[in-house]
Amino acid sequence: MAIVTNFDELSKLHKRALVGGAKSGAWIEFAVTMMDSFPALYQTAQGMNDRMASLEKALRDFVAQVELHTDCMDGRIDRAMLDEQMDAAETLVGTWPDFKPDFSTTPTKGEKQ
Repeated sequence: MAIVTNFDELSKLHKRALVGGAKSGAWIEFAVTMMDSFPALYQTAQGMNDRMASLEKALRDFVAQVELHTDCMDGRIDRAMLDEQMDAAETLVGTWPDFKPDFSTTPTKGEKQ
């Protein structure tokens, strides 16, 4: 059986196995595919967990630095002090040309800057 790491394909095999029931050809095909695919699936999941941990750490560091470098009197942020955390975040998620947020980065009419 071929190793399958595409979750959509595994989902299709799973649905066919459920319809076919235990001991059906579809059930056996799904079971064998999962056995063969598990090491690659585990490696993929482990990589995703590592990436999520890196993103979470970068975000926590960034938030802590923003809080640390925000003037409590007027709310201004010392942007220069955040460069190291900004570089770490851009390394993980990409820079603006590659990573586009799903919100406007410029104020709309009536919003304060």
